[in-house]
Amino acid sequence: MSESKKIYIATDAVYREELQKVLDVENEISALNQSKREIIKYSESKGCNPKILRQLIRVAKMKEADRETLQDALDME
Repeated sequence: MSESKKIYIATDAVYREELQKVLDVENEISALNQSKREIIKYSESKGCNPKILRQLIRVAKMKEADRETLQDALDME
């Protein structure tokens, strides 16, 4: 015997609710990105080069193996 599959049909209210959740997350991301820009700008006033700081952030976010490969490439003489 085959099992019956449940079929769900989303209502307009469900779509509105999920849309609002996504929009809320988008607003949070926007606020966090603004905070990130402010931190970088503040660090610039303390003498940090923002381009170097951004690159350090990229490297810090890399997987360890990728970071080691990059370090090995930079250590070539």
